[in-house]
Amino acid sequence: IHPTVSALLAPLAPLECVLTAELLRRLRPRMDFLETVGGVVVFTFVAGVLVPSAIAVPAAFVTVPFTDQPFFDSWFRWAAGHGLGTLIVMPLAIMLWRGEVADWFRTSTRREYVDALVASVALSLFALLVFLQPFPLLFVAVLPMVFATLVAGRVGASVALVIVAAIGTTTTLIGVGPIAALGVSSPIQVHVLQLFLAVTFLTALPVSAAL
Repeated sequence: IHPTVSALLAPLAPLECVLTAELLRRLRPRMDFLETVGGVVVFTFVAGVLVPSAIAVPAAFVTVPFTDQPFFDSWFRWAAGHGLGTLIVMPLAIMLWRGEVADWFRTSTRREYVDALVASVALSLFALLVFLQPFPLLFVAVLPMVFATLVAGRVGASVALVIVAAIGTTTTLIGVGPIAALGVSSPIQVHVLQLFLAVTFLTALPVSAAL
């Protein structure tokens, strides 16, 4: 990345964080982003769509003069990448900050620990199975994600999202798995992976909120 581009883009990331936090605080003063379906909807729209799309406009204006990418491509890559990254990481960060993860460990029974461990191992194995072979079996990873959500609620759903995102991203970047086998360009592969992760997010967190 050109040094000038890095210097101009640097303020946009913290601005995106501040704007997201302020809008969420104003729209959901009860801070129930993960506890209710309505909160999840607002969180998804603000953190995953509205703010990244808005910040992507000045980001695209900065990057276009230094790259060969069209304006829309630059805008879309910032909006999709930042929006999805926020949706995957922020729920777990919120729960860590609130102490919900520590509360779960403190209040859970031995049986719940075992169930959560089984769910995590099963999810990891299913994700590896899905992303280390070329057949289009992405839907298989959804089943253990729902199981992890049923076992450990919001904590399980958030950890499951991070596990699937880490495995899916790593395998796709090294050129293996069903997405890499599509035979399309790297940017298209990234967008397909982003779409898959967005669908898994919209499957897991609303279920955990409803429960």
